[in-house]
Amino acid sequence: MGIFVWQGQIRIFHSSNYETSQNLFFYRDARRIRNHEPPDATSPFRTAMHVNEALKLYSPDIDMVVSVKETSSNPYYNCFEEDGNGFLKISKGDGNYTRRQDVPKVYEYNGAIYIINPNSLKTTSLGNLTKRVKYVMDDLHSLDLDNKFFLRPKNYFAKLN
Repeated sequence: MGIFVWQGQIRIFHSSNYETSQNLFFYRDARRIRNHEPPDATSPFRTAMHVNEALKLYSPDIDMVVSVKETSSNPYYNCFEEDGNGFLKISKGDGNYTRRQDVPKVYEYNGAIYIINPNSLKTTSLGNLTKRVKYVMDDLHSLDLDNKFFLRPKNYFAKLN
């Protein structure tokens, strides 16, 4: 699901962000609109500074610059998968880490910034892009309001009571 501000109104698209982006790229090409980017209404703490810093990381020889945050769950330490016998096993690595501080850093997309090479997106899906560069953001600026309850605070707080 994608939530965008489109023509001054919040619009909820039930297609993937990839499909929406593909449609926007082809629309832009057809109309010859430059620098068309749908503003994502779900990243309220992302600032122009973040976007400008991420833009500095972009070059035409990469597929994408994407904003991330360091994840609180780490597949080397506290993420598990079920094996064929129904037992949990560590998701990645051999499970010999005893301290969180010793595991490799792992990042997750925060949904705030996607700077995508249009040529790459025309030939493959987002999941198959291989030349991705991270732009790291802190937890506050990574807050992602992609839940309908966040768009309606009254309903959200009513559910908590």
